[in-house]
Amino acid sequence: MKIVIIGAGEVGYHLAEKLSHEKHDLTLIDSDLEKCNRVREALDVSVLHGNATSQQVLKEARLQSADMLISASGIDEVNLLACMVASKLGVKKKIARVRNPDYYGPASILTARDLGVDLFIHPEEEVIEEITRLLMRSAATEMVEFEEGKILVVGLKLDINCSYLNRQLKEIGSEEERKNFRIVAILRVEKTIIPTGDDYIYKNDQIFVMTKAESLQRVLSIYGKADQRLERIMILGGGKIGRGVARKLEEKKLDVILVESNREKSVQIASELKKTMVVQADGLEIDALAREGMLNMDAFIATTSDDENNIISCSTCKDKRISILFGIYRNKLCISS
Repeated sequence: MKIVIIGAGEVGYHLAEKLSHEKHDLTLIDSDLEKCNRVREALDVSVLHGNATSQQVLKEARLQSADMLISASGIDEVNLLACMVASKLGVKKKIARVRNPDYYGPASILTARDLGVDLFIHPEEEVIEEITRLLMRSAATEMVEFEEGKILVVGLKLDINCSYLNRQLKEIGSEEERKNFRIVAILRVEKTIIPTGDDYIYKNDQIFVMTKAESLQRVLSIYGKADQRLERIMILGGGKIGRGVARKLEEKKLDVILVESNREKSVQIASELKKTMVVQADGLEIDALAREGMLNMDAFIATTSDDENNIISCSTCKDKRISILFGIYRNKLCISS
């Protein structure tokens, strides 16, 4: 498949990396020469240095003969304009990364069809939903929903609390219980195992269990994971992700403290969030965070735009025995528990 990707940032780069492994014919466009050179050095894809709003640049990328356009730059308007051009050129599938909900929300004047977009993606909203979902099921390291949440695939890290360690899968639970869940994969060190009933589970295995939503609590109990609800959450960073998570957690009636270093921004956030305590402080000033109750938190979420700050603050919290940690690193959600 011939695919044109706009944007060589973290999203575009990782998309190109994955799609190139699948042997697709890829062309990547970016106006930043340094980013283009990074892709040229690391990936086996065609790279075009230029402005994706230029019709001439899009023609040079042979967009007219592409099967798909993935417009993933950091600017909504660039992504949408490229999709509109692609639509006029007859490209079958157009995907746009869009941050502003005015473009894709139900109140938008222009529809996706008007904008030439077949699918909107908004990574920040996905991260907000993922963090909220995992906080609500604190025993899980990952969770994917199917059929509007009726079916779940849950990731669990096994520890000494699991009474079925060193036993075969066919011995886990009762015969009736095994009808309601199934281990579909085991991650052991760096090896992924698609198991049968004769396989064993061991301490530190990462297992992925498919189950019905109503059976989740029993599954967690079987594997020694109490379905405990977190109550006290601290969020570092008042950007879109931090504010979005705080807003979601407010709806869940959790106690939330949001820490933002910028004074003006913290005042603005405090006016937007009605039940969240907003604190103006530097995320690396551990004493200041401790005074605001960091040591009493059930979970800590670092969502600043500075990867190093996120890593350092999460590492400090881990030393303080905070149970659940989330950090944003290179636009990826990293989890530790």
